[in-house]
Amino acid sequence: MKKYLVILVFLLSACGGVNQPDVRRWETVSCSSNKGWDACMSVAAKSCPKGFDLRNQEEDMMTQKRVMQFSCK
Repeated sequence: MKKYLVILVFLLSACGGVNQPDVRRWETVSCSSNKGWDACMSVAAKSCPKGFDLRNQEEDMMTQKRVMQFSCK
């Protein structure tokens, strides 16, 4: 019985995936204006003609400062 349990645990652990580190280059853009997120998105779109992925967006309502991280596809 113990032998079967050990084999079962071994087989199940072999099915687990391995997470690969994210090695993409992430750019940070700061857009402080009353135009909203469109200004940041425009910068990312110009930098990445094939599109981009967003990692993080932060906004300070008091200062209207927006910071966005993106990576080109």
